[in-house]
Amino acid sequence: NRYKMVVLEPLNKLLQHKWDSFAARRFYLSFFSYFIFMAIFTVLAYHRPLQLQSLFPTEFTAISFLQLTGQIVVCLGGFYLIIAQGLYFSRRWRNLKNVFSDGCIEVFLLLQAISLLLSAVLYIVGSEDYVPMMVFSLLLGWVNMLYYTRGFQWTGIYCVMIQKTILRDLLRFLMVYVIFLFGFAAALVTLTGHAPPTSQNKSVTQEDGDKGHVVYSGLLSTSLELFKFTIGMGDLEFQEQVKFKYFVLLLLLLFVILTYILLLNMLIALMSETVTSVSGYSKSVWKLQRAISILEIEKSWLWCPRRRQRSGCFLSVSLDDKKDERWCFR
Repeated sequence: NRYKMVVLEPLNKLLQHKWDSFAARRFYLSFFSYFIFMAIFTVLAYHRPLQLQSLFPTEFTAISFLQLTGQIVVCLGGFYLIIAQGLYFSRRWRNLKNVFSDGCIEVFLLLQAISLLLSAVLYIVGSEDYVPMMVFSLLLGWVNMLYYTRGFQWTGIYCVMIQKTILRDLLRFLMVYVIFLFGFAAALVTLTGHAPPTSQNKSVTQEDGDKGHVVYSGLLSTSLELFKFTIGMGDLEFQEQVKFKYFVLLLLLLFVILTYILLLNMLIALMSETVTSVSGYSKSVWKLQRAISILEIEKSWLWCPRRRQRSGCFLSVSLDDKKDERWCFR
């Protein structure tokens, strides 16, 4: 129903007027600021020191000053993101289901801010574990650039199709695939026994005559080997000395049939069907997302216009000499 409401008149014209009058400028300013923030964050992460250093450099050079300034800017950006997203979820905590159905960018923004601040804390205390958190925040930061595609129609509709495909088809495929992967990995590990001492619980390649034969030992290494079959890069060769070698080969063939042939083709078919069905109302979904952005801009605690924004024009509607002026939209 929300998708249909935003395209009805006069609501459609009202939202378009709000977007053209003030929301577009605020939205593009936010996009430019976020892009600058991510550019600074990327440069800092790329040129990070290989060894931990003190927070404040002992010698203030031009490079150290720029690095310290960039760190302060990134930390301030992280605080702003976590406060802004906290206010967003506090306003919509009763409709969290709609938050996930409209897109998960807001959730990703919150995770990005939390991981960024956690990385800063780990860096201050001198722990090298700040690197994975920083990389995770950096990755989410660039993924969250998809939020600003809703400001443009041709990219906003395309992003809507991607979100619907991921939430509908890809998540269901991954749930079924993980079940198959774990089940077959457990079966192969049980059948082939433990790894030799030199392999250190990993899939290794045997030397000399047994080179190229895969050892299935450990759930993680076996799952990685089975994943290669899913993308068509697996090898059906296995050790001759393993027990039940023909049954192992049968399991591998069955896994290939279920995942590479069946599940992947079903995923492609379902994604094609989803894109076809979503294309009929993707423009309405994009307008709904833009309407949500307009409302958030109006409620933003950093957006304080000097005068109240009114849509329409102030006209006289009286038929006689009485003064009767009202705000009219059309």
